[in-house]
Amino acid sequence: MLPPVACLPNFSFVVLVGEEAKKRAAVAVAHSILTIAYHLISRQEPYKDLGVDYFDKQRPESVKKRLIKRLEKLGYQVSVEPVPVAI
Repeated sequence: MLPPVACLPNFSFVVLVGEEAKKRAAVAVAHSILTIAYHLISRQEPYKDLGVDYFDKQRPESVKKRLIKRLEKLGYQVSVEPVPVAI
């Protein structure tokens, strides 16, 4: 089972609470939920959660660079090699 932060609106709230007041974060998340609901109803589509790593999958190179910089900032020397795919 995924942790409670695993859905996009809840994840957005957790991220925003650290940066803004709780009421403002709640309004921002409510707005995103209403926007999702509007599009689902207007298109007559069922809701499909894209997953926690949706944005990571969209730009894997950016994620790799960001994580390497983060490790280097912590004092690690990083070398990255692709993992061979087993057939």
